[in-house]
Parts: sequence; C-alpha cells; structure tokens
Amino acid sequence: MSNKNYRLLFFLLVTMLGTSLGSSAQTTLGRVALGAFVPTGDDADVAETGLALQLTADVQISGKIGAEAELNWIPINLDSANRPVGRLIEARQIGAVAGFRLMSQALSETDSKPAAYISARVGFSRIAVKSDTTTSVPGWIGRTLDQTQNLPPFSFPTRSTENAFVISPRAGFLLRPSPKAIIDISVAPAFLFDGGSVSRQIVATIGFGMLGRLD
Repeated sequence: MSNKNYRLLFFLLVTMLGTSLGSSAQTTLGRVALGAFVPTGDDADVAETGLALQLTADVQISGKIGAEAELNWIPINLDSANRPVGRLIEARQIGAVAGFRLMSQALSETDSKPAAYISARVGFSRIAVKSDTTTSVPGWIGRTLDQTQNLPPFSFPTRSTENAFVISPRAGFLLRPSPKAIIDISVAPAFLFDGGSVSRQIVATIGFGMLGRLD
C-alpha cells in the first residue's frame, strides 16, 4: 500500500471518529505526558533510550468506548560512540495517531474511580536526521541516515527525512486523585511500515490531564 493510500485511510478514520460523537454532551480528557522512548532491533544499534513527549485528547463516545488522538515528539538520542567515522548531529521524530479506546469503566466527573484501558490506533510518523556520517546502517532510523552516506571530505551536514505508516496499540491505567484530575500511566508499542520493512519502537509514559465536557 502506497503512502497516499495510508494517508487516505488515516483521513477516513479521523472523519469517522468525528462523525461518531453525535450531538449529545460527551466526556473529554486532555493529557500531557512525558516518558521513555525505546528503539528496538536494528534501530537500537544507532539510537539509545531517550525522552518522548505526548499530547493526547480523548472523547467518550458511549459508555466504555471512546476515541483518542495523539501527537508525539521524540528527540532521538543517537549513539555516536558506535560510529567512529562520522559525527551524528541530531534527529527528531514526530508522529500522529488516532483510534478507538476501550475502558474498564466509563469516566465520570462525579467520582474518582480508577480505570484501565486499551486503544487501537493508526497514523503516521516522520523522522528528520541532520548528519555528516559516512557509514551505513539498517533500520527505520538507520535507513534515514543512509541517505547522507558517501559524502565528500569536509562536506557540510545534510538533512534527510522519511515517512512511515504506524500501527500503535496502547494500554494504560488512569489514576483519579480527584473527580476531574487524571494521572495516566501507559505503554504504547509502535510498528512502523517503511519501504516494505517493519520497525518497532516502545514508548512508556506518565501523563497528567483533566476531565471536561463537550456540549
């Protein structure tokens, strides 16, 4: 499936989420989360565990079923120690996913009961790497670095980007210190489909949010 078809699928999903809300009042939840980004497989050879920032918005559609959308930003911690012939400068990854969420119980502004949840999301991820390296490595991060290989001596750093379709399930637990306050502890593996190959990343976060109403 081409990137154009992936974008169409994502657009249809977001449209379906929006039209499923109906006209009645809905419980909403907004969160800001900070956590750990863990690359795996080939990507673990060129990147180390780093930080991840997430912005998430949820809408309770009906009972225990909800919809969520997430924007994540990751300053990738590149491992230059394993690449003596080049100097890696910086790498950034940004992603957007949306999907449906199933909770152990419906959230309410009148109580402080905790709840567990699982989510099924799809979306896109984009990585940008600025590098002057001349080596070759595999993986989602490594393939982007490969676009800057075989540079002439004393060349200026170059910037390359890659896009990937993402499938990212998520599981978490919501603590309720007060009826409207939320502490969210979650883990979300991400499967990135890029040029016929699949890479996996794991993001574990703790977030803070507030409940509201969408009239």
